[in-house]
Amino acid sequence: MKSLINTVPSDWSTQQVRFFSNTYSGGTPLRSNEQFYSGNINWVKSSELKNKYLYETEEHISEEGLKKSSARYVEPDTILYAMYGATAGDISILKTKSTTNQAVLAIPINKSVIINEYLYYQLKYKTEKLKFITQGGGQPNLSKRIVDRTPISYPRSLDEQKAIAGILSKVDKDIEAVENSIKASELLKKSLMQNLLTGKMKPDGSRRSEKELFMTKYGLAVKSWVYCQIKDLIKDGYIIGLQDGNHGESHPVSAEFVSEGIPFVMASDISKGFLDVKKCKKITKDRAEKLRVGFAKNGDVLLSHKASVGYTCIVENVDPYVMLTPQVTYYRLDQRKLIPEYLKIFFQMYSFQCNLEGLAKQSTRNYIGITSQKKMWIYLPDNIEEQRKVVDPIIKVDDQIVNKKSKIESLKTLKKSLMQNLLTGKVRLNVEKINKLLEEA
Repeated sequence: MKSLINTVPSDWSTQQVRFFSNTYSGGTPLRSNEQFYSGNINWVKSSELKNKYLYETEEHISEEGLKKSSARYVEPDTILYAMYGATAGDISILKTKSTTNQAVLAIPINKSVIINEYLYYQLKYKTEKLKFITQGGGQPNLSKRIVDRTPISYPRSLDEQKAIAGILSKVDKDIEAVENSIKASELLKKSLMQNLLTGKMKPDGSRRSEKELFMTKYGLAVKSWVYCQIKDLIKDGYIIGLQDGNHGESHPVSAEFVSEGIPFVMASDISKGFLDVKKCKKITKDRAEKLRVGFAKNGDVLLSHKASVGYTCIVENVDPYVMLTPQVTYYRLDQRKLIPEYLKIFFQMYSFQCNLEGLAKQSTRNYIGITSQKKMWIYLPDNIEEQRKVVDPIIKVDDQIVNKKSKIESLKTLKKSLMQNLLTGKVRLNVEKINKLLEEA
């Protein structure tokens, strides 16, 4: 565990967890006995350690179940640590008296040495490196012995611990507030899409009568709108290009990727609703020009159609183009007839996504080929001004969501930096001032 030990200031200490905690795990009453699960005693599973605080449990056991198993009571404010499998390293602070299963390690603390909020962040800071050291990056399994022997650095001043934990907690609260705001914006976007894209609601907020609507493959739409298959939009010149990336031998291999060059776009690169060029793999321009198809340009609408199906975005600010993998199709439009923003948002519509999922599952590879894509149905106003009025309110909310997600990434970067500096003593705080500000907040 030497690699987990930091050089710390002289007024700090570094001790293994067992120095200030007698850790213990729980147990699982016999599942076949229903009476063991008919009580009101909280019982925590490792899968529940997702948030910082745990207030309630999914399951409860009886006094008899407690007696007939190795489950033990855990007092509030105890740190709970998941030890096995996919949840290994997940941590919560328990806020109600409970019991746990055997995959959860309870870490009660000596409050005269360390405070639980501070230890929570130290364990969060150590966990990824701890899993890598003990498992080499494979399926993680931790243990009581590993956790007990994990070195924790801490100020001997409880006030300084409180100040450090308080700052990190404030960033966590800011992240949570933005995440909740995103959820609210996503609900608003969904409502706008359901009403504006069906035409049930006009852009001015007024409602259309039932006589103006008819039933389509995706639900109601306006009778005066165009309702047809993708191949019809190609025939009528709305869509002037439809193509995915190179298959087979033409497909670039990993040895050809470079640090700077033409972005080589996979489904994951458009999963956020925009083209994440920074994370794209790259190929040289010379290699790109040897490819036959898949040159996506500014204004093209991208749709992922293989493995991860249904991601969509508009290509923007690329020079001169990006290359597509066989996972992604571009739709090139005559923007005098169909604006990219309308097609992108139509692709995002819930009923369209459900149809995509159904088509993809007809293939063993979760795949929708170009031929199948051309058979998909779509509806749209046959007037780009009306198209723009329909999607403008949705775009505004979408932009807010993107900005909020960017803010979360910035907050997470800030938190990581703070943890690296505050939890190692590299940066010291004006403890009295910080704790006063935290109390007033």
